[in-house]
Amino acid sequence: MNHPGMTPFWRDLPPLADISRWIPAAILLVPSLLLAWLLLRTLRNTPQGLSFILSWAEGLGSLLWLLIHGPAAIFTSWISQHWPGSVPVSVAELLTRWSGGESGVLQRLFTITRAFVPNFSPDSLLKLLNINFSAYPHDGVVFVTRFQDVREVAARDDAFEVMYEPRMRYVTGGENFLLGMANTPQYTRDISNMRLVFRREDKDTIRSLSESRSRKKLEKIIEDAMGESEVHEPFCFDVAERLIWPLTADVALTYFGLTWPDPTDRSELMQWQSDLFEYIFTDLKESPDLKARIPRAAQRTRKWIDQCISSRRDLAESQRNDDNVLDRCLRLKASGTPGMEDLDIRNNLIGFLVGALAPIANGSLQVLDVLLHKPEALAQARRAAIENRDELLERCVMEALRFHPNDPVLYRRAVRDATIAEGTWRAQHIRRNTMVFAWTASAMFDRTAVRQPNLFRTDRPADEYFHFGFGQHTCAGIFLTKAMIPGLLKPLLQQPILKRAPGKDGQINRGESHFVQHLWIETRC
Repeated sequence: MNHPGMTPFWRDLPPLADISRWIPAAILLVPSLLLAWLLLRTLRNTPQGLSFILSWAEGLGSLLWLLIHGPAAIFTSWISQHWPGSVPVSVAELLTRWSGGESGVLQRLFTITRAFVPNFSPDSLLKLLNINFSAYPHDGVVFVTRFQDVREVAARDDAFEVMYEPRMRYVTGGENFLLGMANTPQYTRDISNMRLVFRREDKDTIRSLSESRSRKKLEKIIEDAMGESEVHEPFCFDVAERLIWPLTADVALTYFGLTWPDPTDRSELMQWQSDLFEYIFTDLKESPDLKARIPRAAQRTRKWIDQCISSRRDLAESQRNDDNVLDRCLRLKASGTPGMEDLDIRNNLIGFLVGALAPIANGSLQVLDVLLHKPEALAQARRAAIENRDELLERCVMEALRFHPNDPVLYRRAVRDATIAEGTWRAQHIRRNTMVFAWTASAMFDRTAVRQPNLFRTDRPADEYFHFGFGQHTCAGIFLTKAMIPGLLKPLLQQPILKRAPGKDGQINRGESHFVQHLWIETRC
C-alpha cells in the first residue's frame, strides 16, 4: 500500500524501448571483461608476453627521446660554435651527456631495434653513410640484437665462423691463433694446452697480486700529491695514465713470466698491444694510420717474446717456478707435449697478450666510469671493497661491464645459408658469406631474457652476461679478467673520496684510440 503523495518507483523507469538500446552493450560487456581478465592473467603468468609489450613501449620511448634530443643537440651545438665566448660542443658530446654516459645513445638505438626490427640488414644505411667494412671480405651485413638470437649466432659454429684468421696470421708471422680457428683438431689441441698453463686456480693469486701492486702504486701517487704538506686535501690525477695502464702491464707480465727491458716504462709495449688488438678485432674500416703502425708492432712483439722464451729456456730447471705461464709452457715442451714448441708458445702468448693487456686496462676504466655515473652502484662497490667482500666486488664489476662492455659486438661470417630465430616473427634468413654482427651490448639489455635490464643488480646469473663470448670461443682467460679488474680497482674504491674531476677531464678520453687513454678523478690524500 502506497502512502499518500508518494509515486511508485516503477513509474520512474524509462520505457522498455529505451532500455532495449543498452542490451547489446550489456551482452558485449561480459565477454569483454572475460577477455581482459584472461589477457591480464596470461601476461602475469607469461613474462615473455609482458616483456614484449614493455620492450615495444621502451622502443617507442627511446624513439621519441631521439626525435626530441637529436634536433636539440644539433641546435645547441650550432649555437655553441657561433655564439661569441661560448665553448664549442659537438652533437655527439651533447647526446652522450644527456643520455647518461658514453654507451647511452647506443643503448637507446638498440632499444628501438630490439622492439621493432631485432634482426635486419643495414646495407642501405651503411651505403648512405659511406661506411665500408672492408677489412674482411663479405657480401653483405646483418645486425642481430636479441639475446636468444645473439646466443644462437655464437653457438652455431657450423654456420657462422670467426673471421680473424688472415690478420692473426699476419701478426704472428704465418700461424693462426685460437681466436681465429674453427673447431678443428688443432684448435682442440691448442686450447687444451693453454688451459694447462692458464689455470683457474690462479684466480686468487692474481687478484691478490693486482690489489697489492695497485695499493702500493696508489700510495705513491698520494705521497707525491701531498709533498711536504700534512693536510689531507682533495687532489686530481689521471687514473688511466698513472694507475691502470701501468699496473695492467706490470701484473700481466708477471703472471705471463715475461720481462720488459725497462720495468719503469712499458708504454711502448702497451701501444703495440693496443694497435694489434684494434687491427685484429675493431679496425673493420681499415684505418691507414693503424695499418702503417702494425708491421713494426707485430715484428717487435715477436722478437721480444722470442727473447723472453730463449732466456727462460736457458735457465736451469731449479731456477724456474710454477707460478708463471711461460715456465709452465716450457715444462710441457720438455715433456714432449704436441703443439708446445717455441714457435707454438710464442704464437699463443702473442694471442693471449693481445686479448688481455689493452682490454683489461680499458675494461677497468669503463667499469670505473659506469660506477661514477651511478651513485648507488658506486656506493655498493665501495662498501664491498672496504669490507673486503671480494665476491661481491667481482659481481659489481661484471654488472658495471654490462652497462659499458669491452666487446659490444661479436662478428662472424656465414659459411652457408642459414636462418636465425626460425619459426618466430623476427626470423632472419642469412645468405652465405654475409657478415653477421651479433650485438652483445644489446643482448644484455633484452628484457625478454634479462631480468630488470635497466637496473644495476649484482645477483644476476652468469648466463645473462656476454663479456667473455659464448660457445666455442668463450674466452679461455676469463678468470684473468675477473681477478685483475676488481684487484686493480679495490684500493681506489677504498679511498675516502672518489669522484670525477671537474669539467671535460672527468670524462672518458680515448684520443685517437679504441681504448680509454685518460680519465681524471678526484680523491683525497
